[in-house]
Amino acid sequence: VGLLGAGLAAGILAARRDLLRERWLWLGAGLAVALFLPHVIWQVAHDFPTREFVANAQSGKIVALGPLGFLAAQAGTVGPSAALMALAGFVWLLAAAASRLFRPLGLALALVLAIFAFSPSKPYYFAPAFPLLFAAAGVALEGWTARRAPRWTRRLAVGLAASVLIAAPLAKPLLPVEDYLRYAARLGQQPVSDERHEVGRLPQYFADMHGWRELAAEVGRVAAALPESERARLCVFANNYGQAGAIEHFRRDFRLPPVISGHNNWWLWGPGACTGEVMLILGGDVEDYRPLFASVEAAGQHHSDLGMPYENVTLWLARGPQTPLAEVWPAVRHYD
Repeated sequence: VGLLGAGLAAGILAARRDLLRERWLWLGAGLAVALFLPHVIWQVAHDFPTREFVANAQSGKIVALGPLGFLAAQAGTVGPSAALMALAGFVWLLAAAASRLFRPLGLALALVLAIFAFSPSKPYYFAPAFPLLFAAAGVALEGWTARRAPRWTRRLAVGLAASVLIAAPLAKPLLPVEDYLRYAARLGQQPVSDERHEVGRLPQYFADMHGWRELAAEVGRVAAALPESERARLCVFANNYGQAGAIEHFRRDFRLPPVISGHNNWWLWGPGACTGEVMLILGGDVEDYRPLFASVEAAGQHHSDLGMPYENVTLWLARGPQTPLAEVWPAVRHYD
């Protein structure tokens, strides 16, 4: 949102300075600032966690594509035909005489695209721009095809729609998993991830839809096997927000203990009432936990053939913290 606002400001200064005399521009800008201000205050109060998150993600998590790679990846985000439509809309916004009034929108998107392309960014970061570009392309193509034979333009429209339908199962879970795998293979598509992680049978955006209920069920099984005195003190420590969200979501289904995590916003919520006396840790290296607890043992195993490989984890049961959890908490933070 900040980048878009900066882009719009730059676009107005470059192409529509006449708007600066309009009170509605300033009223709209004031309203936007008022809506955004609580977020800025929150960032300041929490020592700018988003800045830390972006820096960590760019340095250790996001696959760096380079400018040309980022631009090429946009075709994979929306499909080749839709990417051509978006390009037509982009050209119309930036260069057509009929689009002069809307030129700041094209300049704003060009600035945002350049920032993303020249820094480590995931391709879908630019995705919110496509509806605007499709609308611009619709206006451009309407004017262009009005002077052509209707039969030819209808064929073009049908061809574009058909190509989108062909690509749809690659973007939405429209097919059963095995059918999807065969379909993707026929189209030459291999599982991918925008992050520096090993992928399994499915691309990450599909793999992340699998395995969470099974993880929660395994946590419930381990918890149910403990003596009542330990169950009352048990907390789950998740190594990422996906695990933590799954435990929270299925908590009632499997009578799960409270869950905490040091990942992103979960760290800001703190350890709550958890003391760490009995802790079920999801994944990680046991050697990292042994200095922190009197005892650590493997209590369960989670494996999902369709999920991301790094979500296949050992469940470590830890007892007797050597240091109070509240004192350890600052060190478990990781924004990425």
